[in-house]
Amino acid sequence: TEQTKIVTKQALDEGVDIIIGPLLSENVKVAATIASETKTPLLGFSNDYTAASDDSFILGFMPENEVRRVVNYAVENGYQEFAGLFPEGRYGDQVRMAYGMAVNNNHAKISTIETYLDNADQVFEPVKNLADYDRRRIAHRHEIRFLKSLNDDVTDEIVSELSESEVLGDLLVDAVIVPEGGALLRTLAPLLPFYEVDTEKVKILGTGLWNDKSLTNEPPLYGAWFAAPDPSSTEGFFDQYYVLFGERPPRIATLSYDVIGLIASLVRDETNENVHKNGDERPEYFSRKALTDPKGFNGVDGLFRLLPNGTNERSLAVLEIQKGKFEIISPALKAFPAFGYGLTQATLPK
Repeated sequence: TEQTKIVTKQALDEGVDIIIGPLLSENVKVAATIASETKTPLLGFSNDYTAASDDSFILGFMPENEVRRVVNYAVENGYQEFAGLFPEGRYGDQVRMAYGMAVNNNHAKISTIETYLDNADQVFEPVKNLADYDRRRIAHRHEIRFLKSLNDDVTDEIVSELSESEVLGDLLVDAVIVPEGGALLRTLAPLLPFYEVDTEKVKILGTGLWNDKSLTNEPPLYGAWFAAPDPSSTEGFFDQYYVLFGERPPRIATLSYDVIGLIASLVRDETNENVHKNGDERPEYFSRKALTDPKGFNGVDGLFRLLPNGTNERSLAVLEIQKGKFEIISPALKAFPAFGYGLTQATLPK
């Protein structure tokens, strides 16, 4: 953070009109505090809403947007009883809060919450608890013992059918969010059917961490949903980048590309109603009013807009994981509704 202070002050001494970056939440907060002394707007790449303020905007892929979109879609399709399996730590807390708000705003219900440590050996018990496995297993054994005691042909047939499973009865939830990615998700996903979570009846939901094509080779996740930018646009960007530089860029490369596009669109649009001179040295095309244009801006990651509280809102598609591909099952919006649809300062406690 000390280096962040030095670089931010140097930029301000050179008379910059707007600051792009930093990347991490703590650095964004430090830079924003210094930039606020001169009312210089800052566009950081964090996805942590606590780094946002009146003149400090964050451009990262906020889990709040992703969770709200996929929960809204799930409720629209009849899912009402939700559960969650959350990693411990800041990201897990952020997603859990967003999940609670999204489910509550849809007048649905969260029945079960389990958390786990960032360790593959620590995820078995939380999944087992979420699946209510022990109770259902005991109920299964008791039912088979009772039926066998009746000793007739009809019950023998029922016992034979029950023996194909290890538990009795369905879960009391019909959707579970698993906001995890990478190797740990590959450990978690098979545990759901292992502990008798029937993914034909219980919809598995995810976040932007699932925007990883390798997951299309994970059968336990087939049919699961998550929200993300339309992949057709981002894949074109990645392909072009590879042609130019001979390597694939990191996923967040689209953020820096889009923020430069945003600035360029404001600078060149001399007819923009937000652009006017009022005696200030700073150009009005970087005013708060211009940056928070409710129509938003189009980028590689689709339509996005900066909100008055410093957070962002993105138009996201809902994707389904299928064998070898992501399938768009609900396209991203082409235009934003009025403010009020997105996150507000009131819904994001500091």
